[in-house]
Amino acid sequence: EIEVHVPANEAWKIYGTVQLAHIVVKELPNIIHKVDILEGDGGVGSVFKVTFPPGTPLLTSHKEKFVVIDDDKRVKIAQVVEGGLLDLGFTLHKVKFEVIEKGKEICITKSTIEYEVKEEAIANASFVSIQPFVAIMNLVAKYLTQGKDGQASAQLRGGTRIQNNIMNMNVILLYACRLSSSKNHIYPQNSSLI
Repeated sequence: EIEVHVPANEAWKIYGTVQLAHIVVKELPNIIHKVDILEGDGGVGSVFKVTFPPGTPLLTSHKEKFVVIDDDKRVKIAQVVEGGLLDLGFTLHKVKFEVIEKGKEICITKSTIEYEVKEEAIANASFVSIQPFVAIMNLVAKYLTQGKDGQASAQLRGGTRIQNNIMNMNVILLYACRLSSSKNHIYPQNSSLI
């Protein structure tokens, strides 16, 4: 969870739209190399090909689908539907982003990873990490809070639509995670990466 000193609706304008893709692909290319829309317009049911940076061990790309975008609850969920971790023995991999109103000018951004992995592939669970998502949330918080006086956030809040470079937060890096069973939820701890 990360506290951001902007209204929840302002944060959701980024998290709930394809603007998030624009920010991450541009500012964090070490996490996502590119994202291409295969089906849809960025709404529920849209399918994307996420390409990881060259040299990412065992992972080159995967396809994911937005399965939930709830503007009222400010929740977005994406699920890997082909390739990536599914080729490494995972049977489920979902990422959930939430923007929670804390006050008139303060919100909380939260990311949760849910996955299931086959018993014989349990060692591959070490590919799952919340850290890239924490980096993304910190980056967006910086854009939002610095944007009150700066041009970057004004541009982001202006409604820029990205058609061919769309991404979701299904980012995989090699970090160890706590593993207690073949079905897991990883909840972020307070940390600051950037």
